[in-house]
Amino acid sequence: MKKYIIYFFFSFISINLFSQKDSLDFYLNMSLEELMQIEIITASKNLQKATDAPATVYVVTEEQINERCYSCLGDLLEDIPQVEIQRKVHSETFDIFTFNGITGNEKFLILMDGIRINSATGTPHTIGESYSLTNVKQVEIILGPASSLYGADAFTGIVNIITKKSYENKGFHLNASYGMFNTSNTSLTFATGDENISFSITGKYYHSDEAFYPKYYKKEYDWYINHYKPHGDIIIFGDTVNVPIKDWEIPTNSYFIHSKLNIKNFEIGYSRNYESHSTSKSSNPETAILSEDVIYNTHVESIYALYDFYSDNEKFNLKSIISAQEFKIHPESKFLNQYTAIKDGFKYEKNNYLRIEEQLSYNFSKDIFLLGGISYENINALPKTSDLPFQFDENQATNLQNIYYPGTNILDKDSNDLTIYQDFYSINYKNYGSYLQLQSNFENLKITLGARYDYNTRYGKTINPRIGFVKHFSERLTVKLLFGKAYLAPSPHKSHQHYGALSEIKDSITNEIIGLKATFLHLPNPNLKPEKRTSYEASFLYKINKELALSSNLYYGIIKNLIEPEGFFGETFHNVPVGYVERAVNKGEAETYGGTFRIDYRKNFSKLLINFFSSYTYSDGEILSDNENEPLKFNAKNTVKTGLGINFKKIVLFTKLLYRTKSHHRNSTYKNPITNDEFIYLNLSIKYNLLKKDNINIAFFTKFTNLLNSKIYHVGDSDFNKIPQEPLKISFGFNLDF
Repeated sequence: MKKYIIYFFFSFISINLFSQKDSLDFYLNMSLEELMQIEIITASKNLQKATDAPATVYVVTEEQINERCYSCLGDLLEDIPQVEIQRKVHSETFDIFTFNGITGNEKFLILMDGIRINSATGTPHTIGESYSLTNVKQVEIILGPASSLYGADAFTGIVNIITKKSYENKGFHLNASYGMFNTSNTSLTFATGDENISFSITGKYYHSDEAFYPKYYKKEYDWYINHYKPHGDIIIFGDTVNVPIKDWEIPTNSYFIHSKLNIKNFEIGYSRNYESHSTSKSSNPETAILSEDVIYNTHVESIYALYDFYSDNEKFNLKSIISAQEFKIHPESKFLNQYTAIKDGFKYEKNNYLRIEEQLSYNFSKDIFLLGGISYENINALPKTSDLPFQFDENQATNLQNIYYPGTNILDKDSNDLTIYQDFYSINYKNYGSYLQLQSNFENLKITLGARYDYNTRYGKTINPRIGFVKHFSERLTVKLLFGKAYLAPSPHKSHQHYGALSEIKDSITNEIIGLKATFLHLPNPNLKPEKRTSYEASFLYKINKELALSSNLYYGIIKNLIEPEGFFGETFHNVPVGYVERAVNKGEAETYGGTFRIDYRKNFSKLLINFFSSYTYSDGEILSDNENEPLKFNAKNTVKTGLGINFKKIVLFTKLLYRTKSHHRNSTYKNPITNDEFIYLNLSIKYNLLKKDNINIAFFTKFTNLLNSKIYHVGDSDFNKIPQEPLKISFGFNLDF
């Protein structure tokens, strides 16, 4: 009881100020029909109602973000149909995202105000607390291929975070919370200006010690409790070895910075997303060390300048954009597991990206709109290194650092130096793109035709078309028929990463070193080709009345040139025999299909507002190969997502339920299935609006994550098949806005 009193005390010294009183009042009085017709820009790079957009669209407004107490982008996406998240299951990306049955954090774009803020070179990385929802007007989610406008990596969808205009959000806005497992979450926004000149800056910092999982999952952490902690025993590919004992520490830290300056039609923006987490949390506790220094640190830093020119009659628009980005795996990042032979395995990666784009649009009339553009991209990449025995020195050239593969800096019995120096890759490539899109209206039928051509100096050309028909049969019924293609560029990370452990060979009689060997190595394949996706979609929206709507959508897709790991025997690496070599290769195809049925209800009873949504999603498919088909990985066939929001006077309550059937592990097959169990997950948040007066708002909130304290498992990506999830977590916070 004492610790809960402490948590409650912290809630009253945290402050969160909500301004936007007029905006909130407007939201409370909006009907469901008005919410569904919110204007978006992501689907066509043209402002249009969500119901008119030629795409499967979900929009989450600022008020809904506040009502549901979303902490970060991942929390929001977890409530979107056809999006599945495996939490804290991957050493590098932490969470694994699946859209429409297709897995990969790198397979969808994350934009902020239309500018890419996830890795532009396609390196998969963490999409966690560093993707803040502070100072956000709305989030637009597009499910389905979008390469016809956005080019590479718009493979499974687009998430566009639209920030508020600074002059609409003037003042200071502070959000803070504290909760179990020493979890703190604080953000601050300052905005000022008018329609001619305005400026805003936002910062967020998050820390959590994370749960001590052996306390809650004794069976899964039996080895840690009874072998490692008392004796220092760890298993390396079946052999038990003794190592130094370290304290359990798996902290997560992140921060986010965003600033924007507007001078009439000119805009400059900057963002930085930083994330640090344990590389061993998702590993089998028998084979990895869970200590504070075993971490994976990454950041994505983006900057852009944009100028919008409009003709006097506003029919013609020219948008000029230049943007640059840096993605980095920080040199202190390291692994300490059986794949590094329980030796420090440091990592490093750094990619730089420059993009220039000119976009023209012309309104011939209210019924015909033409959009076109050209783009140039220049990428310099040093892909993720193999395990390094010491930290990479960013201030020194790679060839001067004498970095060797761990375990090779030894002499054999004849004093021959067996050292093998690391392979580093320096990659430069360019992409030239052009796109054209025509949209026309024929009474209640809206037609979209478009295509994009890209030429890449690494892998050649691609052409990706789209066709969309949106038919309003009546004020109540809308039908969309969609076709599109997309491609996923083979990132330098995927084509050139390599890892594994090299070790000595000893004479069985004299015990002297006679050479080197490797049990397992993952090696580069620079000849990868883009994955290509063809998709067909149909969606239906029926508004029963202004408070109740039913919607459904169906999708079917084929992926070719699928990039999957493949194993090889009898190979060598730098003349060292390797027991088993793994490479990423283009092999086989994948088939995905499924659909969603959803109910939305919103009713205002004077002082009581009820918001309700519930969706059922079926998602299935197969990975097709010449030998044996395999199930889709990290994909549940059946998912139910339900949310209920109640606004009564000063109290706002939101509860959500997630039900999901089993998902397949990366190594799962039909003959040898590796899955988690189905589960039900329940969250609850309660907010009390203490004061809403003029320009000052004060609110308190409490969040319960995993309210039922259920034992839940998500499927992993390593030798730990079922990853235990966080137990009940309670946090308290304040909102202050002035």
